[in-house]
Amino acid sequence: MVKSDALGLAERVMVDTRLRDGTTVRIEAALPGSFSIVGIGIRFFFRSYLPSLTIALAILTLWAARRVTAPLRAFSDAAERLGNERSAPPLPEYGPVELQRAARSFNKMQEQVKRFIEDRTRTLAAISHDLRTPITRLRLRVDAAVENVDEQQKMLRDLNQMDAMVSSALSFLRDGARDEPMVLVDLASLLQSACDNFGDMGCDVRYVGMAHLPVRCRAELVTRAVTNLIENATKYGSTGTVDLSRDSSGKAIIHIDDDGAGIPDAEKKKAFEPFYRLDTARGADSGGFGLGLSIARTIVELHGGQIELTNRIPSGTRVVMTLPI
Repeated sequence: MVKSDALGLAERVMVDTRLRDGTTVRIEAALPGSFSIVGIGIRFFFRSYLPSLTIALAILTLWAARRVTAPLRAFSDAAERLGNERSAPPLPEYGPVELQRAARSFNKMQEQVKRFIEDRTRTLAAISHDLRTPITRLRLRVDAAVENVDEQQKMLRDLNQMDAMVSSALSFLRDGARDEPMVLVDLASLLQSACDNFGDMGCDVRYVGMAHLPVRCRAELVTRAVTNLIENATKYGSTGTVDLSRDSSGKAIIHIDDDGAGIPDAEKKKAFEPFYRLDTARGADSGGFGLGLSIARTIVELHGGQIELTNRIPSGTRVVMTLPI
């Protein structure tokens, strides 16, 4: 048999032999010194350096993993920012050659998207602005040339509606292109102030949410979105209720409820399209142009949030806004 140490390294060899008379003879021999020296060296290595090498190898592996995944993480963050921040800085071009090429292509695409949006916004804003001049001229000519008072009032009403539509379109384009800085505000106070403004106009609007909730956002744009939604609630219902809460994932949840007729399920997705009017679906004629929900969605998505419509029981509509805190 072989006698080993704790690491399983052979030190001595023992052989037992049984003789004819039944006695047993054991022959024991030590291994050559070279084996002992090797065994001692291996034992010393395992006992002294192996723990340190293991720790060093673990640290090197973690560093290499982070070195490889860092460009991918930056690429993912930049792609997510692209939809929310049009003025986001370009993606740093570092890492493996393939990732550098992908980052270069991404930066080029981001610049093209930004330029396309800016060109479209400027063009549509210029058209909407220039339409105001002929509308004003037509209004003056109608006042001077049309003798029939009834026809005159009808034409003026149409012109006023056109002017209001142009103003709404300009507002929609401005809100979609604004680059207001993010500031820390008390979202609860912002919602309470919006409700108070409608209350001062004689509308039955109540705030029933949290007393305080600090949130980083573009305060003017969020106020605009909330105002549009509360205005819809007062148009299509007799009362409006605004609630604010915070969910377990750390997001601000805003509910804006009305007690109107509700919205058919087939119309809910279309409701956020620009110039799509829900008056027929909700059994009312608000005189709007179908931009309130579109503006609200643009602002909420600019903050990386979400907005959706649900029906209340027994009647009414609930707008659910989700904003990251």
